[in-house]
Amino acid sequence: MLKKARLQVIMEFGSNSLKIMQSASPRAQALVDYRVPLRLAAQILPSGDLSEQAIQSIISQIQKLHREYGESSDLRLFGTQALRSARNREAIIERIKRETSYQLHILSVQEEAEAAFKGVKSGLKLRGKVLCFDLGGASTELIIGSGAGILKSLSFPLGAVNLSRLVKHEPIGLCEYHLLQDEIQRQLKFKSPKFTSLIGTGGAIVTCAMVALGLPQMDENKVNSFRLRASELMRQVQTYRALKSSDIAKIPGMDPSRADIILPACMLMQRLMEICGQEEIITSTKGVRHGL
Repeated sequence: MLKKARLQVIMEFGSNSLKIMQSASPRAQALVDYRVPLRLAAQILPSGDLSEQAIQSIISQIQKLHREYGESSDLRLFGTQALRSARNREAIIERIKRETSYQLHILSVQEEAEAAFKGVKSGLKLRGKVLCFDLGGASTELIIGSGAGILKSLSFPLGAVNLSRLVKHEPIGLCEYHLLQDEIQRQLKFKSPKFTSLIGTGGAIVTCAMVALGLPQMDENKVNSFRLRASELMRQVQTYRALKSSDIAKIPGMDPSRADIILPACMLMQRLMEICGQEEIITSTKGVRHGL
């Protein structure tokens, strides 16, 4: 009698949200793929520790997934920038192991870049040298590569959640808008290589593509490989500047959980396009969890 294959479940604890993906095997199409907003990057205390509330939310999500999939699945846990930068990360790993029996693996910068690039490659046919970026809640990874693999990667400690801390008013004031611009320009500096395509992965670029398309719900066939033009990104930036997050949340295609962080994310993407001299970004719906 053939033994039934165990399901593969990945929990990726990102700086903005927990990504959960289930598949029948490591290379199979995802059966389940969804996000839970946790905002870990916003719960890093002045001491550098991740807050007790954030740790409890992580453990609660693991226990919930264990009840749902644990007996019949291989459940694997990964963390990215917020957990990587937390001063108490080793204590968090030990506590998760003690309270759930699962081992959390916190990805290094290089491991995260490699996983993001593999994820992008799994959903797009790469032609020539490309520059991929993975825009998260607390970091942005840049990966230069081709169909043959990664040539170089860079990581910057800025993302949609930590940039949003600079915004104190709704709608955003002119001074705060320029403060955001200045902070992005100060931190995001690199010499752009020659490449054929700029590709973006992460919740922000996917959300922008859905808004551009006016999609009421995710349509993989329309969003993956969608070309987000600079003019459309500018239109969205000007729209978000004029609205409160409660009104942004109502825009067709918008993920309501991203309404308060979408403007900094868009401005960061604008800066990337400016540095690279590009007029469009190719959207990838595949990312770190798919690469893992």
